[in-house]
Amino acid sequence: MTRTKKFVAALRRRTAGASVVCLLGAGLVAAAPGTAMAADCGYYVCSWNGGTVVGAMTFRDDGDHFFVWDVEADGHGVRGELRHVNGERLDWAYDGTGADSTIAHFQYDIKEDIYYYLRVCTVDGANDTTPTNCNTRQIKE
Repeated sequence: MTRTKKFVAALRRRTAGASVVCLLGAGLVAAAPGTAMAADCGYYVCSWNGGTVVGAMTFRDDGDHFFVWDVEADGHGVRGELRHVNGERLDWAYDGTGADSTIAHFQYDIKEDIYYYLRVCTVDGANDTTPTNCNTRQIKE
């Protein structure tokens, strides 16, 4: 099994019930078999480095849960942030364990019909002010 297939399989296992999966390639998103694109689907955003997924962040509407994990044992951590559409950082989580060993988590009650952004970046420590390999995805409940 390729590294990409392993990563996608891990995403599906760790976020069972979510219906959207981040895949390699710019902008490719696929619905899991037997699911409908609905308000309660999960959203993913990934941090990339040279074509390799190094971190990921997911949102699950059921309970407003946000999950962040470091996928690559490369000496860097991953920080996932929830931002308001105005740019304000509302909450965040950091995972610096590498190699997909743990998942960081936070809950934030997002409001209906308001846009938010999921942002995930590679960082050197939880409070690194110079994140790299950032990727952002807009979500709405």
